[in-house]
Amino acid sequence: MLEGALDRVGMGIAFARSSGEVMYANEYARGFLDTYSLAARPPVAKDQNWHYLLRGGLARIVRDLESAGQIWSTPNGHLLIEIQPLRAEADGSSILGRRGGAMLMMRERGKHQFPTLEQLMDLFGLTHAEARTCLTLCQVESAKKCADQLNVSLATVRSQLQAAMQKTSTSKQAELLSVVLSIPMRRTE
Repeated sequence: MLEGALDRVGMGIAFARSSGEVMYANEYARGFLDTYSLAARPPVAKDQNWHYLLRGGLARIVRDLESAGQIWSTPNGHLLIEIQPLRAEADGSSILGRRGGAMLMMRERGKHQFPTLEQLMDLFGLTHAEARTCLTLCQVESAKKCADQLNVSLATVRSQLQAAMQKTSTSKQAELLSVVLSIPMRRTE
């Protein structure tokens, strides 16, 4: 039931053990893991035909993740992955085992549907300008580029981002972007 619901979410969602073993990946996540070569298929698949082991930098982040989430990007910058730590159950009864792991939420930069200005304004009480700045920053790589694209000063962008962080209860720009990018978009068929 949960698997079917996660396949309808318009982003990749995967759960990985701290060892790098992917225990569940929805349809989008499986596609991203294959397309971007982020995981290897072990020689002997267990009961799932999509079983994966994370590779390289992504595997290290999941292994070493402490209490705070992180945003990771593929080297070409096309895929953004928000990584949130998950604690293990004391009795080891979860799919993550005794050592825990992480939830990975994946989206392709520029190829996914962003929330609307109205959604951000309604959900967080952002002004039109603050919401526009947040959405623009999700599509460019820096506050300077955001200011250039919006044709405003860098100080204006920073001021609007600071106000948006206060309204979203975040303290870092990466956290703000994570909140904006994590607004679930219903998959259209």
